[in-house]
Amino acid sequence: MRAVVNGKLVDLPDGATVEDLRSRLPEIGNDDVMEEGFSGTRPLKNNEALKEGSKVWTIPKIVKGMTVSINSQSTAYQPDTRTYRELGLLEKVAKNIVVGKKTIGEIQYTAVLIKGMPLSSTKFKVSNTDILFLLPPDYPQLPPVGCYLNYPWDTVGEGDHHFTRQSHYGAPFLSKEGWYWYCVGLGGGFNRDKWLNSWRPSVDPEQGHNLATLFVTARHAINSDQ
Repeated sequence: MRAVVNGKLVDLPDGATVEDLRSRLPEIGNDDVMEEGFSGTRPLKNNEALKEGSKVWTIPKIVKGMTVSINSQSTAYQPDTRTYRELGLLEKVAKNIVVGKKTIGEIQYTAVLIKGMPLSSTKFKVSNTDILFLLPPDYPQLPPVGCYLNYPWDTVGEGDHHFTRQSHYGAPFLSKEGWYWYCVGLGGGFNRDKWLNSWRPSVDPEQGHNLATLFVTARHAINSDQ
């Protein structure tokens, strides 16, 4: 049978489980394996069998809940070859992507904006949001620790305490510009001392973590009630 793993078609034996997938693709390591469906993604257990045509993503372990005054400016941006390749992977799971350079203080980040990311109807009172990643200067060696949403959306019930609306761990504070922090560990961060062991980029973007990984991780964390 065949399954789509991280955007690539992979041949697997019939009845292959997540554990079998890990054995076949050792680069996955201890990543969470997420199955994508019409209503979003769900984590798969090691003993769960994959189905013909399953679409799965392997993402770093999610860590939920884990500042500066800004004079910023956006500049024209010409992506390098690696960024082009990563954007191609990101386009398999996201549309309406805008990429640019954003200077905050003396640091220039690569800004990746995905417009209209769907939100869970059981958790949010709106159907979608824009989401922003600020990639540190030495990305992909160091990924962002979290992401930004374009409005301080209210969540249903007691609310999501990880939507802190205040940045942490040295990430820029952008609420004055209309961007609000969602505190979810994406495997690394602006702080080098946090979560680096779970973020594993590769020389070949298709063989390691990348922009698609970041997006799928954040989308699941934001829409999950866990």
